[in-house]
Amino acid sequence: MVAKVWRDQTFSGLMGFVLKERLKGLKSAIKEWKLDMYGKLEEKKKELVAGILALDNKSEAVGLTQLEVASRKQMTPTGWEEGPVQVRSATANFYRAHFVSMDWVRPTLNGLVFSTVSESQNVDLIAPFTGEEIEEMISSCDGTKSPRVDGFNFAFINFFGI
Repeated sequence: MVAKVWRDQTFSGLMGFVLKERLKGLKSAIKEWKLDMYGKLEEKKKELVAGILALDNKSEAVGLTQLEVASRKQMTPTGWEEGPVQVRSATANFYRAHFVSMDWVRPTLNGLVFSTVSESQNVDLIAPFTGEEIEEMISSCDGTKSPRVDGFNFAFINFFGI
């Protein structure tokens, strides 16, 4: 379907324009295909939720007939439990299976040798920047780059001494 829609479209102009128009055509063809295949999913979902809610409310108020119970079970693909004992058991089983611990081989760092810094290198790394270092860094930077969101580049900062 995708290849056919792509081939059937003909546009002239710049390649960017042609690509954009072909993608727009493909998008609309996929939307039509989805509607044909699955229908209006949001409407179906709203109808299903409304039906489930109506049966649940009726179940709490007056109870359901066997036909309504069977209908309600079909509305929920994972099944429907009746009574507090079954609901509690199904909930516990779901979370027990969901959080079960799976054994897997975890990576370790055994045998790896990491390089370390010396005490003097550590002192240099944690020392505060000096004014001279900051001035040297700013003056050596490319003047066309902007270090801040305001858009002022290094050339502007250097010229006006900000």
